[in-house]
Amino acid sequence: MFDIVRKWIEDCQSHEYCSASKTEYSPTRLIEIRDDHVCLIEARDLGQPYAALSHCWGNLTMSAKATRDNIDALKSGISLGELPRTFQDAIYLCRQLKIQNIWIDSLCIIQDDEDNWNSEAAQMADIYENAKLVISATSAKDGSEGLFTPRKPAPIFTSADTPERSLVREHGPEYKFITDRDEGDQQVTYVVRDMARHAQWDRMWIIARTAGDCNPLLSRAWAYQERLVATRVVHFADHELIWECAQMQRCECMHLDRTDGLPMLERNVVDHRLSFQEATRARGSPETSKLFQLWTTIVERYNERALTFEKDRLPALSGTASRLQKLGLGVYIGGTFLNDFPRCLLWHVPEPGVRPDTYTAPTWSWASVVMENHQPSRVSFNAGETESHPLQHCFERITVLQLSDEPKADPSEAYTMQAAGLRLIGLVLPAQIKIEKLSKPTMTEGGMMPSILHDAPFRDYSYAIFKDDPAKTVSFSADVALHQGDLEMETGSEVFLVMVAQNEYPNHFLVLKKLDSDEDCARFVRFPHRPQGLDSDAYARIGIISSPGREKLSILMTWFSENWKMGVVSLL
Repeated sequence: MFDIVRKWIEDCQSHEYCSASKTEYSPTRLIEIRDDHVCLIEARDLGQPYAALSHCWGNLTMSAKATRDNIDALKSGISLGELPRTFQDAIYLCRQLKIQNIWIDSLCIIQDDEDNWNSEAAQMADIYENAKLVISATSAKDGSEGLFTPRKPAPIFTSADTPERSLVREHGPEYKFITDRDEGDQQVTYVVRDMARHAQWDRMWIIARTAGDCNPLLSRAWAYQERLVATRVVHFADHELIWECAQMQRCECMHLDRTDGLPMLERNVVDHRLSFQEATRARGSPETSKLFQLWTTIVERYNERALTFEKDRLPALSGTASRLQKLGLGVYIGGTFLNDFPRCLLWHVPEPGVRPDTYTAPTWSWASVVMENHQPSRVSFNAGETESHPLQHCFERITVLQLSDEPKADPSEAYTMQAAGLRLIGLVLPAQIKIEKLSKPTMTEGGMMPSILHDAPFRDYSYAIFKDDPAKTVSFSADVALHQGDLEMETGSEVFLVMVAQNEYPNHFLVLKKLDSDEDCARFVRFPHRPQGLDSDAYARIGIISSPGREKLSILMTWFSENWKMGVVSLL
């Protein structure tokens, strides 16, 4: 095992993209590995190679976390026996690879110091990118399971007398049984293990979404960024070691080493992790349109993964965003690059979610919607454009409204804001909402293989808009649940429709709720009050209509032709 990892590291040193990391970078703190114990050290100017651990926390003991009370003790020294098994195994691997220092988040960040946590979270991507090696405890659900878990038994063995049910009980349901006869005409059962699960490592995202069953770390949002930005990672997976660096993937059985070894459906699909590495490390400037497309793919994949704390939704992806922002993507607000307007608005969720308890992002951002019970929100973007029919916005003017006390910035430059609005001048249509309880629940994922989609959710309410006649409606995809909770609305309540984008036809419309009071602003935006100084009505996004089909589009265009007005919308 150790020889394989050494060989992978040695080969990686010659890769163009992999040698581009800043070897002189040092995190604020590191764990220094000594003969019989380890010590927490201040390492800002150390300039020595280090490893970094990527892992599922689970229920870590206090001895595995740095706090204000124990940080001096950690600097004096920690015996290995006090640390979780995963930490011990990672330290043992570092010794075998002659790496003297390791970064472990729970020990190198003071967990009860908010200022320190915020400062270190902002450097997280730098820490993982510049580590000599990221050690990923991919198959461990918590710190007690370690890296060096028992391998599955040999792929093929025989038994002439053991009943199949006993084999399943002993070796697990992933084994198949083939009955044959040997040279003496005796019946023999061959027990064959399934091939190692490789699809979760590369292209087939629909299969990768089930990775949490066998490799829990792949289902975590923080770990997604760690894997995305890292120069080189070795995964201790359920079946074998997996290697990922800025230029390639490898595995012990060599399946991932060969392009022709991929399943047919995977061969022509772009690996967005490698695309990100190429974009951020290659010489020259990548096409901006391809970078925006890459960002929406990253956001979609990121939102398939779970967070323990919703407040981390934007911090856990901020390092990835900052790297793309440096390539010229401009203003970054609440998880969105405004230079990608209007595509950045064209997202939807498969089932209505809820607003976070506190303000996280503008309602027109994907980050403003979360699912209950910490479930992934599974955001999807759908611009529907082609080369012959590129997407165009339908507004006369678009400006950014800065709503917080952050320093003013030049909108032409790259900068980041969290609390911001958009001032839009375009076609606005007043309408009414219709909310109906469905007599038969409908699968929100279109009925596609619910076992693969983690038990696809069922929608039991439908949302639509109408103009005067409740029998003539156009359905929309609601961002948040509007039939219950603090965002509850009644059929007949006023909403507004804004034409956002078109290619061959106007085919993207936002559904908005007008914010008439501080209470509305607190409910729909999670902003404490309606911002002062707005020179136009304020609105919150509550849903979207995308590519409605010719019949429904005809209804929409009739409504706009009869009732439209040019309006100024402050979208919060």
